[in-house]
Amino acid sequence: MQKYTSNQRMLLDVLRCHQPITRADITDLTDLTQQSVHRILEGLIADGLVVTERGKPNGRGKPSPMLQLNNAVRYSLGIAIDDDSMRISVVNFSGIPVLEKCVTSVTLTDKRSSAVFVQMLEGVLSELGIRRQQLCGIGMASDIKANSEDEGFNLLRCPQVLGDMWNVPVFSETLAAASAIGESLTGVGKRIGNFAFISLDKDVSGALVSNGALFRGSHENAGNYCYLLSGLEELDRVSLRGLHAFVQRNGVDIPNVEGLLDRFDMSLPGVLQWIDDVSNTYLHLFRAIFGIFDPDAIVLGGRVPQSLVAFLLQDIARKLIPTGMPAPRALPSLLQSEVAGDGAAIGSALLPLKNLFFR
Repeated sequence: MQKYTSNQRMLLDVLRCHQPITRADITDLTDLTQQSVHRILEGLIADGLVVTERGKPNGRGKPSPMLQLNNAVRYSLGIAIDDDSMRISVVNFSGIPVLEKCVTSVTLTDKRSSAVFVQMLEGVLSELGIRRQQLCGIGMASDIKANSEDEGFNLLRCPQVLGDMWNVPVFSETLAAASAIGESLTGVGKRIGNFAFISLDKDVSGALVSNGALFRGSHENAGNYCYLLSGLEELDRVSLRGLHAFVQRNGVDIPNVEGLLDRFDMSLPGVLQWIDDVSNTYLHLFRAIFGIFDPDAIVLGGRVPQSLVAFLLQDIARKLIPTGMPAPRALPSLLQSEVAGDGAAIGSALLPLKNLFFR
């Protein structure tokens, strides 16, 4: 696959964020000359990545043509894997999801599973009418450290197997990092360059985004918030596993976290009790992020229900600055994730686009 220069990627990124847009407006958003922008755009149009359409009349004279990404020229496939589920997302060239699918991983365990897995993903592409040549890559997000190869099937190796089979690059990240990249490309990051992302899922994890790029730290531990907690017991308590346990203890028969997400309602017995139990832990986490990283925003996402996020953020915002402490010049915005759908699956699907075409 052709490699694109930093200037080409910059213009593709401007288009992704501001499309449809005129050549003149693109020039205003970059430090390139008008001639350079015109030359680069002509090359991207020739490659089929950018298309033009007639602009709307605005007074006298011929309207300037509008440019936008050719959504159908490339697609990307993402797979987010945890201990008992696999979520699949397909996005178009603008990073907009065109399909999301969830499969229970435990059903993929026998010696036939590898073929079943490949057939399933081929069926996804066929359902969408996507040809192999249109697939630019595969992204995978997972926190699983090892995967059994019993019966000849290794779920974590499947994206690479597919990549080799379909001759496309494969990119991988943790679940939280993929979610943060998704947030950077299609959510809060479209207007905010520096933010801390907290992923509240079966586990609590996170990532830091600085100037639009993932900040990993010297040992790739930046955003690994579990080290701010007192231990595994507290980590479980403040996650969706802990919420599920509270609901179960209050007499609600829901077998697992997936079932809780399907049936979630703020009125479920145990939900408010869990919030009361964990809110101070999240408050301390937010204060630590604010005092050390000082981001423009702290974004709470993951698969946590939006109604629960809104309740937590409202409570934390009231308490963020301790009584008696001097008020800072500014506080970070406390925001819900703006990615519509499964952030880790969508983020994993965005990994090839981020690495191959955008900044």
